[in-house]
Amino acid sequence: MATNRKSKGLSLSSLIGKKVKLRDRYEAELNGEFTLRALDPLGFALLENAGATCWWSLQRIEAVREARDADE
Repeated sequence: MATNRKSKGLSLSSLIGKKVKLRDRYEAELNGEFTLRALDPLGFALLENAGATCWWSLQRIEAVREARDADE
């Protein structure tokens, strides 16, 4: 009985992704640092985005407080 098997080869996009990850990790090792950006680029991007959102929110809160204090 014949079975239908899919190729276990890697796609071009996954090969490029692996090459980029290896390059980033190599650069981090070369510089003697292991950063989140090098070890987990997607996680770093999500964390960076969350940090920017938090910073913006804090700036807005501070602006509202300053405006309220100026009115008093």
